[in-house]
Amino acid sequence: MKTVKRTKFLKPAATLPPAVYCRAHPAPLDKPITFYKQKPAKPMKFLKPATVLLALGLVLTLSAYDRSPPLSHGTPNAPAQVQGHGARDAADWDGRYTGLLPCASCPGIATELTLNEAGFYTLKETYLEKKAAVFKSKGRFKWNASGNEITLLADEGQRIFRIGEGTAWQVGADGAVRKDLALKKLDEFVGGGAQLYVDHTSVKVREVDGSKRARFDGLWNFEHRMQGGHRSLKAVMDINCKTRQLDLPAVAYFRDPDGEGKRISASRDNAGNWVSIPVSPEDVINQAAKAYCP
Repeated sequence: MKTVKRTKFLKPAATLPPAVYCRAHPAPLDKPITFYKQKPAKPMKFLKPATVLLALGLVLTLSAYDRSPPLSHGTPNAPAQVQGHGARDAADWDGRYTGLLPCASCPGIATELTLNEAGFYTLKETYLEKKAAVFKSKGRFKWNASGNEITLLADEGQRIFRIGEGTAWQVGADGAVRKDLALKKLDEFVGGGAQLYVDHTSVKVREVDGSKRARFDGLWNFEHRMQGGHRSLKAVMDINCKTRQLDLPAVAYFRDPDGEGKRISASRDNAGNWVSIPVSPEDVINQAAKAYCP
């Protein structure tokens, strides 16, 4: 896996607008969104409410976990320690971590923890059950003296995470670190007025018709609202590494960033609408293609 460097958002005047991918007819928001090349592509089909859940199942991939005893320092899955330094100094720790944590009364807790260099965090926890309960919190965090653990201060100091290379382990009430309490850091690409999060465990490279293709699950945020009324989308993304084109076989559009707010439209039957990927180094899809294509 190639190391992904993060860049800052550029001013709109200097960026390549994400609308290259997401132009839509000037129609009401309840109309399907259509991707363009030189001419309108095949319109997306709306799904029945019962089927939309299947579409989102393709988009949202939760990490599986097993219930294991506390890890020892000799266990391969134990938090990485860097001699003489903590994660704060030695690791690219800022970013978003996601995973499925165990729950005593539900199938699991889909957890998102975002940390930034300024010392602030946001935490979103979704309890997976028939009527999913979502809890959000945000505030400051502080490092311990060793620089390898953080404490979420707005959580009354009761939530502690051990930070390692690409992983945040929630420390149990007994002080133990377990691999079933692990959140994995997402790959992040930023530029051109957009932000792309990718679960690197979902990246699969295969050969189709003589061309390498990289497929992965992605969350695509836009700095400004797009013509279809959306600020984000979640999709199964397919990149043709040879022709440098993008396809979204399954996609859902949301009014707010991070796949939140009203779901404007969704389809899991959207394959075949290939669009060219801009060559700009600031384009997030171009960055992903360089990271995942062989």
